[in-house]
Amino acid sequence: MKEPVNIEDFREIAKRRLPRFIFDTIDGGAGDEVTLRENRSAFQNFTLRPRALADVTQRDLTTTVLGKAVSMPLLLAPTGAGRLVHPDAELLAARAAGRAGPESRPKVWSEQPRRPSTPRCA
Repeated sequence: MKEPVNIEDFREIAKRRLPRFIFDTIDGGAGDEVTLRENRSAFQNFTLRPRALADVTQRDLTTTVLGKAVSMPLLLAPTGAGRLVHPDAELLAARAAGRAGPESRPKVWSEQPRRPSTPRCA
């Protein structure tokens, strides 16, 4: 396969590489998947328009989410049983979030034990 460039490309790679029950858990939705279908349908209404040759010497991604300033319009939320895909998924995601600075909320239930070296999320 060519280099992945969009979500569907990464989805196809995951479908080929992961055991089926793990892929289905990640790719599917709860119950009859009504919310999943509605979310996918809603995102079809958005178009990303790349701006080629735009001046990017001064970049500022800061914005507000629920009245709180954040460094970029990206939120890291609990994603479920990350260990199904990688044994250190939660820890790696928390470290990446700490470096990048997006707003993050820890899960109530986690596969990772709390350790002093574990980054604290905002």
